[in-house]
Amino acid sequence: MTVREFPYPRPRPGQIAAARRVADAVSRGGSVMLQAPTGFGKTVAVLYGAGSAGTGRILYVVRTRNELVQPFREAVKLGLKPVFLYSKKAMCPLVRGEKGVGVEDFWENCRSLRAKRLCPYHAALSKAQPEQLGRTVWRAANPYRAVEELATSGLCPFYALKSLIPLANVLVLTYPYVFSDYIRSAIGLGGLAEHVLIVDEAHSLMSVADMAERRLSDRKLKVALRELLRYAPEASALHDAVAELVELLGECPADRRYRHIDKSRLLDILGSPDTWFDVSQEIRSAKLLEAPLDRWVRVRVHTLSIAYFTALLRLDEYEAFILQTRGGKVFAARPVDPSIVVRDVLNEAGALILASGTLPPPTYFTDVLGVARELVYVDVEEEYGPVFPPENRVTLVATYLTSRYAARSPEMARKYAELILDTYTHVPSGIVLAVHPSYEFMDQILLSSKTWPEGQVVEEEGTRISDVEERAEEAEGLLIHAVAGGKLTEGVELLDRKGGSLIRAVVIVGVPYPQPDDYTKRLEERLAGKVGREKAREHILYDTATVRVRQALGRAIRSPKDRAVYILADHRYMNPHLRSRLRLRYNKVVRTRRNLIETLEILAKDFL
Repeated sequence: MTVREFPYPRPRPGQIAAARRVADAVSRGGSVMLQAPTGFGKTVAVLYGAGSAGTGRILYVVRTRNELVQPFREAVKLGLKPVFLYSKKAMCPLVRGEKGVGVEDFWENCRSLRAKRLCPYHAALSKAQPEQLGRTVWRAANPYRAVEELATSGLCPFYALKSLIPLANVLVLTYPYVFSDYIRSAIGLGGLAEHVLIVDEAHSLMSVADMAERRLSDRKLKVALRELLRYAPEASALHDAVAELVELLGECPADRRYRHIDKSRLLDILGSPDTWFDVSQEIRSAKLLEAPLDRWVRVRVHTLSIAYFTALLRLDEYEAFILQTRGGKVFAARPVDPSIVVRDVLNEAGALILASGTLPPPTYFTDVLGVARELVYVDVEEEYGPVFPPENRVTLVATYLTSRYAARSPEMARKYAELILDTYTHVPSGIVLAVHPSYEFMDQILLSSKTWPEGQVVEEEGTRISDVEERAEEAEGLLIHAVAGGKLTEGVELLDRKGGSLIRAVVIVGVPYPQPDDYTKRLEERLAGKVGREKAREHILYDTATVRVRQALGRAIRSPKDRAVYILADHRYMNPHLRSRLRLRYNKVVRTRRNLIETLEILAKDFL
């Protein structure tokens, strides 16, 4: 692999040094944890370092497809040949990301179309030359433009890109293409020991249980039952099983926390996953015969969800839970040992680079995620100086509040509502981001006041980042309520036209520990068996809360000119365990509402 010189004439402080640390680790098959905030330029530093080592193809893994653009562009600037893959369904010219079709359904429908040579986009690839496809991809301004050009040329973007994998020295992939054994083998990725694995936003691996979870809703079960009655009328045992699941789900109490249910009870009802997979295939065949050809790729088999749910639940590392969502009650199959999802990949890679602006400590990766290799931790700000001026942020700790469960009264909710509104009122035009520890507590706070500003944004399970970004561009001042660890504190970029942040203040409502439900208890029990009770609690409570807080605060400072006020609204932020992990300089401790208002008035005048 040949990499060009560093593509920017004036590297930021620490970029070349960090790249050398990466190159050294890659050359000896080692591992590096690189902590670098937004603005440092970690993407180009990591790619330059890994490419300079000249060993193995690079797998650059990102959490969402929105994060593909930067590594793709930087790889092209470095003279590398990047190929990217994200959702096959989102790329398909026949579907254009249509929401009505699940991922597994789409893959099966696509396979049927290709097997019968009925997809014109896939058939056209037989006449395409890989070199020409490569030129189309590598001259594109970004991955989405490349996909559009391939589709416009009458070619299947996904399989065109897949055909370029042998020519590529950098693969930019979303998480499922690496961490799912099935999908990884489907694209013919080959042995991981021959690759340098770069995991971007590696703190997201703390939420790997969310990615690996499978749910069955009341609605899904009822639709599956109707499907079985129509297309598999002879499968009376399966009809009875689904009806029994619907009845059980209706009987069990549920709220927004995970409630454990004995999985043997569910498995006795469900039986073998193979039975469900077989009947799902029969139903698909029948539906394909009924559907017009132009609708084939949109065919859905709801029974397939039961098959996958059953298969996961049979794994020792998975347990069964019930919870209430905004769409109704659901069964959830969820791993109580999250290492099952990622440990083999992280351990088998030829070299491993974990990069993020908010990394948990190395022990989290070894204890919780099963990394069995030595991890070298590099914090670029500690070693090479701050990326953004520290004086551009002011941190206040409001000690007259707490989100501790025993103290979550209507009075406490009202006090939190006052603090958020006081901040919104006294901060000049811009966005105030209020980050709540859970949907449940956020709802309690929202109901405690009738004076919320018109047009405020409240995060829900279906909230789209693009809609929030559009609202932020239009509004002169905006209050956003988000949930710690949710999509608005992880992926949203609220920037002005010059690239500066629109967020002027971030309020962390309480301490965002994981909610104390049955899932957290079983996660702690499983982990305590490996590392002891004390370390298990530190990882589950302190490490999780620290990353969530730092990730939320990081939304506000995105360029050297940005200024922001951070308000940590809970007396527990004075706890030495939490304070040492946050590594924040506390500018002032405010002990009353009056004290907070006076401080905000001064900051509005002299700082913001």
